[in-house]
Amino acid sequence: MQILNRSPRLPERGKIKIGRKGPKKEAASGRTYGVPQKLDHFIITTMQRDKDDNYVPDTALMEAIGKATKQPADKLLQIPVRLLYNDPELNFATRYGAYDGTMLWCSGNGEKAQRLQKNGAYAEVKCTCERIEPGYEGPKPKCKINGNL
Repeated sequence: MQILNRSPRLPERGKIKIGRKGPKKEAASGRTYGVPQKLDHFIITTMQRDKDDNYVPDTALMEAIGKATKQPADKLLQIPVRLLYNDPELNFATRYGAYDGTMLWCSGNGEKAQRLQKNGAYAEVKCTCERIEPGYEGPKPKCKINGNL
């Protein structure tokens, strides 16, 4: 018997990145941040982070892929990908999501959503709200389409 409202997933072992955090800068508010740096190749990482808060490259996996695809391991331009299911809905889970900073404030499917309440618990609400509209300029957070592959 399968748990309701859960789709089977493999554990996350790393990430495929096309960018990283660059040099630190200071915002007008005094907070420091790493300026995003775009790469012209893929980096496959572990889930650990280094002292600069970038994900640590999985050099063994990148070398194996480089050898198999005849590419330099540190400049992978192509990576082989195999999906688990023939059904796109199982491979690519989508939802509407609104984040207040890093906290998930509301998450839904277009009809029903779970929204964070003042007491810290989530409650079901109708998902068809004005925050989904492309031109929404009201109070934050704005609702956007999210997906995980």
